[in-house]
Amino acid sequence: MSYSILMSITLLFSQNTLFFNAQKISQDSVDIKEITISDYFEMIEMSKDNDKVLMVNFWASWCAPCIKELPVLSNFAKENTNITELIFVSLDRSKDVKKAEKLLTSKDVKGQHYLVLGSDSELSQITDEWFGAVPLTIIYQNGKIKHVYKKELTNANLEKLKLKLTNN
Repeated sequence: MSYSILMSITLLFSQNTLFFNAQKISQDSVDIKEITISDYFEMIEMSKDNDKVLMVNFWASWCAPCIKELPVLSNFAKENTNITELIFVSLDRSKDVKKAEKLLTSKDVKGQHYLVLGSDSELSQITDEWFGAVPLTIIYQNGKIKHVYKKELTNANLEKLKLKLTNN
């Protein structure tokens, strides 16, 4: 009899642990906000008066190099909050936003997350140097493009970037 009581208590405890862990995961989940190209340019305009540089990372949940660099960029931004503000912009389709949110949550990628709505021709307005391939990271300083990276950024790339930014 005491064995069955012990098993019941153990089962109850393990179910509560699972419930509380599930609650914790949902509290830390990432939300992606949909924006238009106009909204994007307004964000860039607003960054003009900021002393920090603005890093905008364009990515997609179907892009393996993008997924690999997400935590690297997130950690860089966390470690360099004095010089950098980071924004993630997903190029996924609206119907895939939940998949992208789950991916960001699983990788613990904190920050500002957006899904840009627009046609390819509208996206091409972002910079002349971009034809839609991801990953792409644009560095803005005082509202102007300072650097464009059309590749996956690594810790080594980011350390070089940090040196450039702090020496300007």
